[in-house]
Amino acid sequence: NYPNPASENITIYYELLETSSVALEIFDNNAQPIKKLIPATTQAAGEHLVVWDLSSTAGSDVASGVYFYKLAINGAIITRKIIVSR
Repeated sequence: NYPNPASENITIYYELLETSSVALEIFDNNAQPIKKLIPATTQAAGEHLVVWDLSSTAGSDVASGVYFYKLAINGAIITRKIIVSR
């Protein structure tokens, strides 16, 4: 994910080696869900980019702080930290 820290948006990059089930969600530091960027869906093999505009599901901008994204690919989960600096 880049840039990190982020102030306007952040890009999350991942590559799939085969057609896979994918879900991507943002959480705050208290493990509360902030926004689903990709609901559970099937995606083709290849490179993928998702841009998070640092907003919540309600559409408001998130505050400065530490957030996490959870990327689930075929049931395997990858979690990474995002720092938002406004």
